[in-house]
Amino acid sequence: MDGQRFHFFEDGNYIFEYSQFDESKRVLSEMGLWSFENSILTLIMNSKIIVEGGEQVEPFFDSEYAIENGTIRIIELNPPEISDYAIDEIMQDIENSLGFLKMDINGISYWKFTDEPDMYLNNPVEDGDNYSA
Repeated sequence: MDGQRFHFFEDGNYIFEYSQFDESKRVLSEMGLWSFENSILTLIMNSKIIVEGGEQVEPFFDSEYAIENGTIRIIELNPPEISDYAIDEIMQDIENSLGFLKMDINGISYWKFTDEPDMYLNNPVEDGDNYSA
């Protein structure tokens, strides 16, 4: 889906952000640890950012509905959820004129745009923040 993003950090942490275009989603992002060995990407999800409550309203994008006046919560997972994904290859996307590195996870393509994680992490989420899609 457009707008889904993985952020893999050198310290072994990752963040997965769901598409901002899906205004009806309750899970906004997932965080945890990652490792890559023998072509297997292992994700150990230890927390999620979710939206609790709120009202269903007319969506702006192509969602069934949007959520307004929800509350953001950070949920710790105990035990963590572990997922393994076979990665066939990480390749230069020669079909794209910009030539970003690309890999497929569960049949969805993801591209590497930058080595600078702060480029995408400008708005930290706080537990208890208000949420409106």
